[in-house]
Amino acid sequence: MKTQLRFMTSEELHKHSYGEVLLPDTYNFRETPPSPVPTGLMCEVIFGPVVDYRCTCGALDGKMNIGARCHVCGVDIVSSSVRSERMGHISLSYPCIHPLAIKWLSLVLDISTQKLENVMYGKNCISFVEGSGNLVLNDRVGSVDVEERVPNNILEGSSFAISQIVDHLNLDQSLDLMGGKRAEILSRMRDGQQYILREILVSPPDYRPLLYMDGTWITSAINQLYVDILNRVNRVDRMKMYRPPSLIVLMEAIQLQKAVDRLFIDGITKKGVHYKSLLVGLSKKAGLFRTNLLGKRVDYSGRTVITSGPELKLDEAGIPIKMAKNLFVPFIINYFRKKGFKFKTIRDMIKNDDSRIEECLEVICKDHRIILNRQPTLHKLGVRAFKILLHSGKSIRLPSLVCGGFNADFDGDSSLCSVKLKIPLISDKNYNILCHIEDLENFDLKEI
Repeated sequence: MKTQLRFMTSEELHKHSYGEVLLPDTYNFRETPPSPVPTGLMCEVIFGPVVDYRCTCGALDGKMNIGARCHVCGVDIVSSSVRSERMGHISLSYPCIHPLAIKWLSLVLDISTQKLENVMYGKNCISFVEGSGNLVLNDRVGSVDVEERVPNNILEGSSFAISQIVDHLNLDQSLDLMGGKRAEILSRMRDGQQYILREILVSPPDYRPLLYMDGTWITSAINQLYVDILNRVNRVDRMKMYRPPSLIVLMEAIQLQKAVDRLFIDGITKKGVHYKSLLVGLSKKAGLFRTNLLGKRVDYSGRTVITSGPELKLDEAGIPIKMAKNLFVPFIINYFRKKGFKFKTIRDMIKNDDSRIEECLEVICKDHRIILNRQPTLHKLGVRAFKILLHSGKSIRLPSLVCGGFNADFDGDSSLCSVKLKIPLISDKNYNILCHIEDLENFDLKEI
């Protein structure tokens, strides 16, 4: 099974969104208790009720109204847990370039990344040839001229000009004029529209909470970045009513692009406080994925330092006896119960390190496999199953031939050790991740 990451199209975005966020406000603090502002960043109509099965106005309250929608305030009567799932969206006044797609767009337009950024931020403008009423780039993608900005063509120095060019591109015809790596990359693209942002998804409120602590309200960093974008959007919408000069429109479009960049990549600093962007909040060790999804402890699992075991076979791993006693507790209890021992006696035997426990472990471990996982799990060779060999040490011993797959250099690296409790998963035929001799060619990482 392959996992692919790609940019979301506008149609896919609207499928995930429950409504449009219009106001930068969160709560109405004039009320007691404060209530979410309609169409704001914490809106109950979009993201769901704050209190379980209760609407904003209180007309519908209780589980007997599950699935209904209040005819007064429009809030769905569901559990408040949906506020960790539902998302909204913000409609941008001008198209913006996705900051993570600048390199891809530079390939599409066949200009350098630096020149493309200069156009996005108004330092340069793109002049393009008009033909047959459409924007044409000298009959092929990439033949664009980046010139110094001129007053008569000033709106061509922004993300809006780049979006116009992308709208008129035909990648199928352009591939015939290209070759090499660039043509290979562009052949995997659906269209250039996926790199142009016209709407932005707003993350669920539970991931950007607003908390009351020590007499003050503390907001998430992401809220500040969304507020910055909404202020820019609302400002541009008000300006359009008065038909401002093109130079002012250009500057507002550039400021909107910078606000989008801060949301995804750069973050923002206000009053000496740095607010982290979405990318920083997801990546690295302190990010959302590493702290909530990877490396979580589960039942009947342990973690300890890994060391080398040159004498071990490829499908064997050395497990400390002390760790095995804790990992195989349910199997030890079942083993002695079949022999007529009482539960209290078995518990005392485990607690007092009875010698019969080690004899029991030797029997149990013959029919079981241990799963070793060393983070970060960058590929399938980072999770392997091994036969168990018990030893009196305190570390997990790995065969030397699998060190490449685990990226183990034995300088204090630790590994997660876990046991499968279900009987159908115990036998070798059900272990697709069991270490085999065929994996030898992969452990040097040539195919990864």
